[in-house]
Amino acid sequence: MPRSFDFLGYTFRRRLAMNKQGVGFVTFLPAISNSAKKAIRQTIRKWRLYKRTSQSIEEIAKATNTQVRGWMNYYGKFYRSELTQTLFQIERHLRRWAQHKYKQNTSRSSKKRARRYVGNVYKHKPKLFIHWRYGMGSPVE
Repeated sequence: MPRSFDFLGYTFRRRLAMNKQGVGFVTFLPAISNSAKKAIRQTIRKWRLYKRTSQSIEEIAKATNTQVRGWMNYYGKFYRSELTQTLFQIERHLRRWAQHKYKQNTSRSSKKRARRYVGNVYKHKPKLFIHWRYGMGSPVE
């Protein structure tokens, strides 16, 4: 008997679920497949956000939100938590963009400042990026 199989970008395997009374049980459920995660990460990498220093963060959000919305609507139907780590790659690339846009003297301080910048944007505009609306954003440090 197969333990899992992939179909239409989903991996079907045994996963924990909750019944109406809140009791956990194991059942066969779909979630985003590893190959789909890899394809999403490659697409995010191809955007080369760090090179878009002439654009504002709002312009980057406008350019990427439609694609991310599609991923979230399709792959987020079942086990959205499996999609969270993959979409966190956008956060990493936004931080890298901030480092390049607002260059600082030392690399360590610029990483902290970039993390703080993206976190502050998340705090003040939590609906700017579509994945931020679902709590997949950068906490302010």
